[in-house]
Amino acid sequence: MTAGPAEHPRTLAAFYRALEQGQRIADVSRAAAEQAMVDMPAPFGVSAETAAVMALDSYPVSTGPVGSVDKIRLQRVVDVMRQFLGFGKFDIGSMLMSSASSAGG
Repeated sequence: MTAGPAEHPRTLAAFYRALEQGQRIADVSRAAAEQAMVDMPAPFGVSAETAAVMALDSYPVSTGPVGSVDKIRLQRVVDVMRQFLGFGKFDIGSMLMSSASSAGG
C-alpha cells in the first residue's frame, strides 16, 4: 500500500508552499511562468514558442494556513460538475485532509 499525505505531512506542506509560491510568481510575471515551462526537464518542458501561447491556469492562494483550501469554493465546483456534467452528489470534505480544509468551512 502506498503512503498517503498523513504519513508525510512535511512533504505535503512543502508541496503546498511550492504551489502557492509558483502561483504568486505566475500572477505577476507571465515571462517567469513561460521560462519555467521552458526550463522543465524532458519530457515535460516545452519550446519558448509553445510557452508563449499556452493558457495559464490559476490556483487561488489561500489566506489561511499553508495548504488550507476554501472548502465552500471547492464544493461549488463539485455542485457545478454535478449540475452540468452529471457527476454524482458528494461532499468535497470527504476528499480533504482535516488540516487542508480549514479555510472557508
